[in-house]
Amino acid sequence: MASRNANDGISLAQTAEGALTEVNNNLQRVRDLTVQAQNSSNSASDIDSIQAEVNLRMQEIDRVTKQTDFNGIKVLNTGSGSTTYNFQIGANDGDTVGITVTASDSFNLAGAAQSGTTQNTASSSGQSVNGISRSTSAIGFDVLKGVVTGGSGGTASSTTPLADIDKAIRVVEALLNNR
Repeated sequence: MASRNANDGISLAQTAEGALTEVNNNLQRVRDLTVQAQNSSNSASDIDSIQAEVNLRMQEIDRVTKQTDFNGIKVLNTGSGSTTYNFQIGANDGDTVGITVTASDSFNLAGAAQSGTTQNTASSSGQSVNGISRSTSAIGFDVLKGVVTGGSGGTASSTTPLADIDKAIRVVEALLNNR
């Protein structure tokens, strides 16, 4: 039975790792798109197209972090902070191994896509690029302004979108590397 428990622990860790890898891949693509958006030759339509893909990526990050499941446990959707899962791997009391999983709201940018039940959305309508108004709202992250906070009708909290995305990537990579 201890062997089965150990295998369950390994499977839980592998499930979390797979989800974090998906989050990291999406964050890397958001970063690439953010770099692309910084080009001043982009039209408002170009920025809107880039923002639309970023919105899809943010929604996918939200889905992965909320729905990744192992034996009925929402692995990354544990509330705030972290949760430790203990597995009895030996024949004696205390022969356990704990696996600590950090909640998705700790990812900063990944958590920015969803706060409670209200998506953090900022209207980019009326913002102009090269004199032309944008029409696509940002969900969780605006390619020109960074992380969006404050629920529906929220505002971008910084003007450093690349620094925001790099910070989120570092957090997820540290979790993947167990640091």
